[in-house]
Amino acid sequence: MFIPYYEDSTNRNYNKLYILFKTNHHSLSRFKRNNTSSNLYRTMENNINESINEIISSKDDYINFMKDEKDNYIAFKNEEKEKFDNWFTKSDEEYNDFMNNSRKNLSNLEKTYSEKLKVEEPSKFMLEKSNEYKKETIHWAIAIVTVSSILLVLLGFILSPKIEFGKKVITVNLFSTEMPVYSSIIILSMICLIIYVIRIFIKIMMSSKHLSEEYRQKYVLTYFYLSLVNSGNLDEKLGNIILSLLFTKADTGLIKTDSSNEYESLIKTLTSV
Repeated sequence: MFIPYYEDSTNRNYNKLYILFKTNHHSLSRFKRNNTSSNLYRTMENNINESINEIISSKDDYINFMKDEKDNYIAFKNEEKEKFDNWFTKSDEEYNDFMNNSRKNLSNLEKTYSEKLKVEEPSKFMLEKSNEYKKETIHWAIAIVTVSSILLVLLGFILSPKIEFGKKVITVNLFSTEMPVYSSIIILSMICLIIYVIRIFIKIMMSSKHLSEEYRQKYVLTYFYLSLVNSGNLDEKLGNIILSLLFTKADTGLIKTDSSNEYESLIKTLTSV
């Protein structure tokens, strides 16, 4: 039983020795060492290949990452450029609008100042004349009351020449009783005179009042004209109407004129603007 196993073992050893001889390995230990070195080299090669593959994979990942970052940067750059362009365009439009409005306002101010110089002194004159005629109206009103009172007293003396103060009687004879004039004619003449004088005084008072109001209207119309110039809403037709009203001769109100038609024309023009 042991002999075949021994023979088999011996044959295997011979076979190993033969293989070693044929492969130039003269000992079993050297064969094992060579076999171990071969495995080590193979392992190192595998490790190197794995490292190379990892490096290649990492390189591809890095390239893809950098490509994504580049795309993101380009998108961000385009977005920011678009925002900047929009902001710049909007700012440029706002600046142009501001400059245009400023130029327009400056032009209106210059025109207003120029027109103000033209009408400032006339407006002061109109205000002074308005106040002057207003005072005259008051003076004429007082004069009417005074003259009317005096004339009524004279009429009373004519109608009743005797004035009683208690027991004392005063007789006032304005006209001689020997004159061949009827007393009724004298009374009628005095009444007509009183009415005529009062009527004249009233006309003068109303004329002063009319002139005061007209100069006041011209004064207000002057600053209305300046406000239209300043706002830039004054056209040529409206400006001509206002200027013609400002520098036409003042109406005394004693004679009817067509000045009311001019004011009606101004009102129609203003309502149509």
